[in-house]
Amino acid sequence: MQPEALLATAAQYYPEGIENYAPAYRDSVEFQRLSEVLARSRRLASDSPAEHPWGGFCELLGREFDGCSVWNNHEERYDPCHGCRVYLPWVTPGRDVAHAECVVVLVSLLAPVYALYASRASAWVRLAEFPARFVEHEARLAALVEAEFGYTRVPAPTLAMAVPDRVPPDASLNLGEAALIDLLFTPDRW
Repeated sequence: MQPEALLATAAQYYPEGIENYAPAYRDSVEFQRLSEVLARSRRLASDSPAEHPWGGFCELLGREFDGCSVWNNHEERYDPCHGCRVYLPWVTPGRDVAHAECVVVLVSLLAPVYALYASRASAWVRLAEFPARFVEHEARLAALVEAEFGYTRVPAPTLAMAVPDRVPPDASLNLGEAALIDLLFTPDRW
């Protein structure tokens, strides 16, 4: 999708020019639309977890990335995306906290798009130019998402585009601080 189309999609779910702490934000048509998408996703996950496409995808990742820890953090999200972390093979989450390196895949609930980023123990996050040791995971994850969902990867410059007149509902962001990744996926990257 073109950046303009992604911005138009975000505009359907986030009210223009209203801070997320203002009562008018939660009363807006856009917020109600976003709430419906999130409720539908949570309902599907709880009513028929075996049939939920995201759970099956994370199981696939577990098989495809043998020797790697795969963490489905969908249940913990209140963002319009599903997320999964695939740790590099030498990392044991929880034990190797200082060196926890992974590639994170985010699949939007608002548009047929996904994002990937590399992360190292919350010390840094990279949307582009992944370090060499991450490149194989990046390529394999991209191929699997595209094969499984048919979604398109959003390029890093588009993810970083400022969206000055909109803000996610539960983010510690003010108007003027949000980027497209914050709206289509999540403001929480670690």
